Amino acid sequence: IVRARLLRQRVSAPAAWITVVGETSTGKTTLINCLLGEKLLPTGPQPTSSTVVQIVCREAPDEYFAISKTATQAALSRAEFVSAASAPAEELLRLQVRTDKPGPGFRGLQVFDTPGYNAMVAGHEQILRDFIPESDVLVFVAGYRTGFGQIDQDLFEVVADSVAGDTNLPILLVINRVPDGTDGTN
Repeated sequence: IVRARLLRQRVSAPAAWITVVGETSTGKTTLINCLLGEKLLPTGPQPTSSTVVQIVCREAPDEYFAISKTATQAALSRAEFVSAASAPAEELLRLQVRTDKPGPGFRGLQVFDTPGYNAMVAGHEQILRDFIPESDVLVFVAGYRTGFGQIDQDLFEVVADSVAGDTNLPILLVINRVPDGTDGTN
């Protein structure tokens, strides 16, 4: 059902979909905020993304929504959005931010911020499996200090299973939180 809803949405409003995945606290949300040039999503020292958050770049003022598993949506205030990002209701499928902050060059772009893989609750992995194949690009974030560990390997296997051998899906590996002065030659 989720896959059918996503396909219907893709057909009705073509766009570029980027999905960002990785272990908890690798800086996925901070990376998204930086790439979009605006702190659209909440960040902090503790994990702040406990559900999938979709950023829709379009020409309109910022709006926040909760999308339920029944495909209904409800408008949220910024404070309600921030609260729902860290403590989502059981019936929540994903949160959505509609924004024009990144500017006209980003219109049509949709970025999906996912919960840290090792922090996923029951059902999150299936949601991830459902929309990874719909992505145009997958950004896999790993932390510099932790390296590419077992949790990253487990997530990579979920990704590989989800795309079922589709070699056309670009997967970008981003090593985040690299200390200043590190040039990769050591």
